[in-house]
Amino acid sequence: MEPASTSLPRLDLGLAQYWKVSGVREAAAFFRSLQHLMQPGGILYLEDGAHPQHFRHFLTQRACAPTMDVPFSTVWPRPYTVHLPVTNALLLSLADQAQHMAEPQVCIHAHGYHGNRVVFVWFDAFFDPLMINIDVPEPAVASFCGELGASYARVQGDV
Repeated sequence: MEPASTSLPRLDLGLAQYWKVSGVREAAAFFRSLQHLMQPGGILYLEDGAHPQHFRHFLTQRACAPTMDVPFSTVWPRPYTVHLPVTNALLLSLADQAQHMAEPQVCIHAHGYHGNRVVFVWFDAFFDPLMINIDVPEPAVASFCGELGASYARVQGDV
């Protein structure tokens, strides 16, 4: 996927307050549960990964043009990035694909945004912490974590 145009507004990945989620380790389960955090119209951003050819093709076929310039989380080499329009069908398809892959094959970093607002930030995906914007209501975070057997806590601090 081509890098985002510099004419797009830059997405700020810093969160002053957030829900810190620990214990999310499986990509397939993550994608199945993501519907609690991401609504249709949102964008799922995946960065890098040791993609098998069939998965890279899957991503490329479903990619959309970025609506925000998301800063790379990988400094070198220049990472492969993809912006995916969130739908329940897409999340379930991603889960089905990820079911047969190791997590580093899926992505190294993952972020979600809706409009110009960050929904979640996950540097080093499938390791702690996953940071969810404090604007996401706690019941949604609780449902997301409940399905994953993960824990969460409210955190104040700059990322």
